[in-house]
Parts: sequence; C-alpha cells; structure tokens
Amino acid sequence: MISTESTSNNLNWSRLEGTTLEGGYQLAELLQADETAATFRVRVLGDFRRKALANFYDTTGAAADEQVALWKSARAIRHPNLRVPLAAGRLPIEGAAPVYVVLDKPDESLSGVLSKRALAHEEADEILASLRKALEELHPRGFVHGCVSPDELFAFGETIKLSTDCIRKLDSAPPVELRRAKYLAPESAKENVTPAADVWCTGATLLEALTQKTCAGSDCLEQAESVAEPFKQVIRKFLEPNPAQRAKLADLESLRTGKVVQEVAAAATPAFAMAQPLADSTAAEQELNRIDRRRSFEPAQRSFQRSRTWVYAAVVLIVVIWLLWAERPKHPVNDTPAAQPVTTARAHRAGPAGSGTAWPTRTLSPDGSATTPRADVHPDARIAAPPKAAIPRSGDPAVWRVVLYTFSREGDAQKRAQAINEKHPGLDAQTFAPARTHMYLVVAGGKMTRSEAARLRLKALRQGMPRDTYIQNYKE
Repeated sequence: MISTESTSNNLNWSRLEGTTLEGGYQLAELLQADETAATFRVRVLGDFRRKALANFYDTTGAAADEQVALWKSARAIRHPNLRVPLAAGRLPIEGAAPVYVVLDKPDESLSGVLSKRALAHEEADEILASLRKALEELHPRGFVHGCVSPDELFAFGETIKLSTDCIRKLDSAPPVELRRAKYLAPESAKENVTPAADVWCTGATLLEALTQKTCAGSDCLEQAESVAEPFKQVIRKFLEPNPAQRAKLADLESLRTGKVVQEVAAAATPAFAMAQPLADSTAAEQELNRIDRRRSFEPAQRSFQRSRTWVYAAVVLIVVIWLLWAERPKHPVNDTPAAQPVTTARAHRAGPAGSGTAWPTRTLSPDGSATTPRADVHPDARIAAPPKAAIPRSGDPAVWRVVLYTFSREGDAQKRAQAINEKHPGLDAQTFAPARTHMYLVVAGGKMTRSEAARLRLKALRQGMPRDTYIQNYKE
C-alpha cells in the first residue's frame, strides 16, 4: 500500500475518518488507499454490530454521476445471491467530489479460499447454483456483470453472493473502470458487455474453483479435460469460443445432469432439425424453473421423490392438526375474560408469522438494548418492533437528537426541514451539523434527554417519517 498522506489530486484520504455519509454510515479507520481509491471500515449508526465497508474512487464529471446512478439501480435489486450496495453517492472534499459505495463486509471471498485449496464438488455445485441465480436476476433487467471471477464471489454465513459494484448496462462499457476484469471472453475487446461473456467467465470461474488454476486463453479447454464429470461438460460448453454456439444459463441443469444440449446456432442447423430440440428446450426450461427453488443442483428423479415425500408429510400434518383441534376442550368464551387482552398484546408484539423483512432499520432502541438482529437478504428499510419504554438514567446529558435525514449540503437539509415543518409543525424540524463531519442532519425537536428523544422518534414514525429514523447522542 502506498502512503495515504496525499494522492495525485492532493486528496488526503485519512481526513475523511469520522465523516458520516448520507444514510447514517460513519467512516471509521482507513484500511487501504492508493492514488485513486481508498477503503474505509464503516460504522452503521443504530446497528453497530453490522459490518460494512466504504470504497471511494477519485473520478469526476458525468461518468461519476452515471456510476453512482448504476450503484443506486443495483441497490434496488432484491435477490439473496447478490451483494448489493447499502448506499452510494459523491462526497465533496478539498475541491474534489470522489464517488463512494457502501457494502456489507463478507465473511470471506472465493479467491481467498482458492489461495489455500480447491473446492470440493459439493462446494462447486453451490457456487455454480448461486452464480447462475445471480446472473439470471441481472440479465433480464438489462445489466451485465462484466467481472465474473472468484474475486467477485463472497460468503455471508451460509449464502454465496455475487458483487454488483462493477455491473454495467447491456452492450455498454462501464462509466468508470473500477478494476480490470480478471477474465475476458474471446469476443470481448476490452470489457465484457454481453450475457454470453458472463457465461464464458462463469465457466472460467468454475474451472479455477476446481483446479486452482487461472484460465488462460486457448489453454482453458485443455485444462478442462482434467476436471471430472459433470463439471467437464459444463466448463466445455461455457468456454465455447464462439458465443453463438456457447451454452446459456438455462442449459445449465441439462449439462449438470449429463443431458445433451442442442447447439444454438440456427444458421448451422436446418429448420426441420431444430423443431424437436426446441420443444425439448422449452420443457427443460419449465423443469429448471421448478428446480430453481432448491439450494443446489440434484438429479430430477431425486427432486421429484423429495417433493412427493413433502406432499405426503404435509397431508399427514394437516390431518393431525385437525384431529387435535377437534379434540380440544370446549371452554365457554367468557371463562377467562381477563386473558384476552394479554393474548392480543402478545400477538401485536410478535406480529404475523413470517412478517419479518430482510434488513433491520438503523435505529437505536430507546432503552439501550441491542438493535434488531441482522438478516442477510437485502438492504431495504424495515419497521422495527415497538421498542420498550425508555429507562431514565441519572445524569443523562440533554444532547440526544432524533435524526430524520442526512445530507451532504446544508441547503438541501434546510429545504427538507422547512418542508417537514410545513406538513408536520409539531416535529419542530431543524438542521444540525455534528462536529468533525461534513454532513448536515435534519433532526426533530432539537436537544433533549434520551427518554424524550425516544418518545419523539415514535411520534415521528407515526407521522410518516423514514423508517430508519434513529436517536443519537452528540458531544456539544
């Protein structure tokens, strides 16, 4: 790593430590930097147990704005196998405005694992399944990943996720070259910009995962000969040099189970010869949609037997529940009049079964207890469970605030505060700039005690304020 004291644009990255980005992401220590980029550890305000990173890139102009727009588009995608941004934007500093993207910190990367050992076949199956699902989510939306490689695959607990910070629009080069792609499809000049190129890079990634060898040019197909079936068949079809003859993601299950995949080049096959395989292809796609619900690939017959077993089990369970209900004691409704309110209150606190969403709100519980536990699907705001009553503490300084919005420009913060006061005058929205930050907060009610802030936060939520509204104490 080079010195971080200054860059070619005289940017001192270390001066950003302590800055709070829009959305409640505070930059902690600088982890690494060079002349054009830097990475920080991030504190997620209101959820300090969550681990995140912020990557900064020193770029300017329309390309920078287009890159931020791409990241924000990726953030709107909801899929368990995609590592989408938590936040993205530009941060004015020292006459520059570098772009940044905030990402969840993974447990490990596939490239890190491969530096020590090759993957077992079961692990390769899991990687291949996760990668296929991620790409099948991106391609119909008009995006191409462009950088598929072991460097872009990460483990979050039991889930494998593909990064999205280097995605680009279909048939378009990325606005900012964040990093060079490790693998380029044979038809790609400088950038991978087609779904077929992503498929080729998927084959190269699978080959590297099984052999620990980097796929290099014409040697890729020769290297694939050392791989056991069915992975050999998958890699050979995915690494086909001619994109017109290359297999598609929809062909993966057929390749995985050893079935023959029809060549896709219509020019090389008479029309009458294509009729029957096309019908088979449709059936295969229908089967793939059903199998897609499973976590890893399995032979079709085993899948059918497993599904049939679950149907039998469900029928038996329904019968048992019905018998228990029929044999329940018949108590008069008014035997326990006082028990009903308690049951209702508990049901209200617990909520309907399965109502939990993917990402906990960035709020601090008024009683100081831990925030809602992190799930692992997508950074989308959620409504937290009703907090416990605030517990007053002796000597609690009156420096607590209810944070509604975060802005990088003071004018934007003042406009938002004025709009809130016109619609909700009881919230007394104000602007506040914490010390040693470059951010401007829109807060409700000014300075107050912890218990007062907790009550005002609940009032703000009831009046439609953002779900990630949180309370925070600041040094005056």
